Amino acid sequence: MTDVSLHGDIGFVLVVHHQRDGLVVEKIYYALRNSDGTWQEPDHLSGGLAGIDPQVARDVQGELHGETMKSISDAESLIYTGRFSIDDGYESIRFLEVLTAPWTDHIEVVDRGRPDVSVTLKSAPHMLSILVTFPEERLLLRTGSDGSVIHFDGAGVVADDDPGKL
Repeated sequence: MTDVSLHGDIGFVLVVHHQRDGLVVEKIYYALRNSDGTWQEPDHLSGGLAGIDPQVARDVQGELHGETMKSISDAESLIYTGRFSIDDGYESIRFLEVLTAPWTDHIEVVDRGRPDVSVTLKSAPHMLSILVTFPEERLLLRTGSDGSVIHFDGAGVVADDDPGKL
């Protein structure tokens, strides 16, 4: 398991592993937590060849081209969240895979949808992380005050390379 993203009783897991043929593969799963705290059997959402080995610092630095963070995958899935009775509890969820520089230990996540502009720190123990948004969420991701910036919301990634903007 490379990274986890929890949203209440919904969990997303990013798994990166080497296949027998040596190729690096990434897969995303999600699961719902039961009322007793146990997790349901996970469902596979997506996956494919990673292109680089996100555990090799030299490969990651080459892919980042001097930046501290880069979006490498942005996808959307219709999943059962059970949050609303509308559409039988299914919602379109976006997930983003972010590659970070080897020295990055966390990603700052700014919830732009909240009036108090709440900032949380998402641990980045590996150089590949997963972030997830529900349709109503608008996030700004950054790696420190002078690092890379990514705008990510229910509609996807919005390109903005100006670290001074919120």
